[in-house]
Amino acid sequence: MNAAHLHGFAVFGGAYEHVPVRLGPGAYLGMACAAVAFLAALGARWDELVRRPSVTAILAFGLTGGLLAAYILPWLTVHAPRVGRGPTGYQIVEVGNVVVPFIALLACFGLPLWGPRTPPGRRLVAAVGLAVLVGGALNSLGGAPWPYEAWLQLGCSLGLVSVALATSRGLRISRMPVADLAAAAAAALLVISMFLPWEKVCGPGHGACATHSGWTETNSAAAGGLAVILLVLLLGFRHLFVELAVAAAIYVMAAGFVTTQPHEQGHLGYGAPLGFAGAALLLVAAARRLASVPTDRTRLLVRFAPTTACLCFLALPTVTMTGRLSFSLEFDSPWRVYWLWFELAAILLALRLLGRWLADPGADDELVLLPLALLVLTVLDVILARRAFGSITWEGWLSIGLCMLLAVLGWLERTSGLERLRIPEEIWRIDRLPGES
Repeated sequence: MNAAHLHGFAVFGGAYEHVPVRLGPGAYLGMACAAVAFLAALGARWDELVRRPSVTAILAFGLTGGLLAAYILPWLTVHAPRVGRGPTGYQIVEVGNVVVPFIALLACFGLPLWGPRTPPGRRLVAAVGLAVLVGGALNSLGGAPWPYEAWLQLGCSLGLVSVALATSRGLRISRMPVADLAAAAAAALLVISMFLPWEKVCGPGHGACATHSGWTETNSAAAGGLAVILLVLLLGFRHLFVELAVAAAIYVMAAGFVTTQPHEQGHLGYGAPLGFAGAALLLVAAARRLASVPTDRTRLLVRFAPTTACLCFLALPTVTMTGRLSFSLEFDSPWRVYWLWFELAAILLALRLLGRWLADPGADDELVLLPLALLVLTVLDVILARRAFGSITWEGWLSIGLCMLLAVLGWLERTSGLERLRIPEEIWRIDRLPGES
């Protein structure tokens, strides 16, 4: 998807600048690595794949494949003058929407759920969540005529919901705890608000007004995608609730700061306050979940340094997303909104790491592996920022330093424990020199 999207817009830019363009070695290396990883996964699961699949699994796999193919097929073909030996036109695929990676993630995640041993409720929740995401992506098209790829996406997603309903005869609805039910209601309120107007833009004077839903803006669309994934995991798997809830609230907050910036033609729509309320309730539910985890206050005080470092790291991309910094700070920050997926992955990993430190895990490998993953993301983001702006700012160096500090603290906790860390007394002793009385 990324390669097709890059190629389409690169040829567009080449035709505009009258220069030939082509994909570089990085794109081919990325596709080759993805193909090798895919083949390795097939080899690891070959014994399960050679079994005779059921009709339901074949149908679900076909619908999922059709849905993913609809996002790779070109949505727009433009014929441009030939430039040298380059192509005579270019094609653009519908991958620029923020919701599309969430759709691809949930679609691939739902493939193993169509096996006979999976509870029917899980695939039903995943199919409904996928249909909601597809509806959000199509909602961003507005009143424009839909191409056949859009109808293919809608048909495949609704087909998956129909297959899930048809195979859910043994579905049992269990009673959820009050805390989980409140979190699900808050996430559902946030998702519903995404389909309502978040911003109303009017022309000068008494010109015509246009409304934009939450799915059309980058930060709010990311919040909606996180909220849908949260609902799927909460209702079907009861996993990763706190991280996704706080991340969705962060992106709603950032969208609120951007949407409420003072300008003459824009006005806040009635869907935005509902989204803000859903995000606030998600934060309350996440705080209740963290408060219910038994934690030794002494160990929590010892872990003040790593938790503070996690919060400082989270503050860097979060504050940059608000759009309220000065132009120089926002322009030079490596955590700009242009690197959305690096930013989103870093926020999720930092929240997960913060939760592990607060949950008192003891000797946990995640305390070491998560900072290393954060370091890789930060270095990649800083490299992109340096290539774009020519320098590495203090935010980039600070992010790298915090990642290294968190990795060292996680290694110390993993090996001996921070509460047993002591500075040798010999360092503080000043012995007399030989021969002194």
